[in-house]
Amino acid sequence: MASELTSGPILFFDGTCGLCDRSMRWLLKRDVHGVLRFAPLQGTTASKLLGSGARQSATVVLWSHGKTWHRSEAVLKALAMLGGWPGVLARVGAWIPMRLRDLVYDGVARNRKKWFGETACTIPPNTTQLLP
Repeated sequence: MASELTSGPILFFDGTCGLCDRSMRWLLKRDVHGVLRFAPLQGTTASKLLGSGARQSATVVLWSHGKTWHRSEAVLKALAMLGGWPGVLARVGAWIPMRLRDLVYDGVARNRKKWFGETACTIPPNTTQLLP
């Protein structure tokens, strides 16, 4: 499993957040080439690659070949990896200063469970792009 973990980008998300769940399903639907893999921050993959602090993280994390991006930067990098119109959206979003992007990101992150509820991950478990 170690080589499987290090073979490409993994987007880590809160596995108990309704917004995160919907967002991952949206990305999965648009990832027609299977570029991204997904794993909950509460899972074993996050513990192995991000360490024990990952479980307390309230942000999305993109991991690729030992490098990590957080918050809005992780979202934009993941969109860029998909190409097509999500990639265009990422290039447009990159023009917005990171401080402003992260300010908006943090505001949504603080309220996400209130607005979107808490839910268990509903990404189909048989999806090959979903890691534990």
